[in-house]
Amino acid sequence: MASLNIVTDIMLMLFPMPIVWDAPLARNKKYFVLGMFALGLFTVAITIVRLPLIISDNVTQSSRSLWASIEILTASLVTNAPFYYTLVRDWVSGTHAKVSGSFELGTASILPVGEDIKLEEKLVDSRH
Repeated sequence: MASLNIVTDIMLMLFPMPIVWDAPLARNKKYFVLGMFALGLFTVAITIVRLPLIISDNVTQSSRSLWASIEILTASLVTNAPFYYTLVRDWVSGTHAKVSGSFELGTASILPVGEDIKLEEKLVDSRH
């Protein structure tokens, strides 16, 4: 199973690369997107390290479980890397969004900090 994971992971990383490279994006954005795919190589490396441990009889089950957990953790981190990047970028720049509104259906909104007050003022003005 691990060998199939390695093959499919590598294929999933390689197939979109020509499409991304030919996309009408700025060069630095292309490098960023390709870098996100390349992060997946880290998970593949963990799988390659884990593969001999699965086959070997000299390794304890706790060691196998540890490496399986490390593989799952790295895959989760790599998968969510765009979210973490956006979260840190917005937090550092101070433009993080907040959820505001009442509990009535359809009134909640996600707006940058301070924009929710302006929207509420517009809504109040439009109702009168």
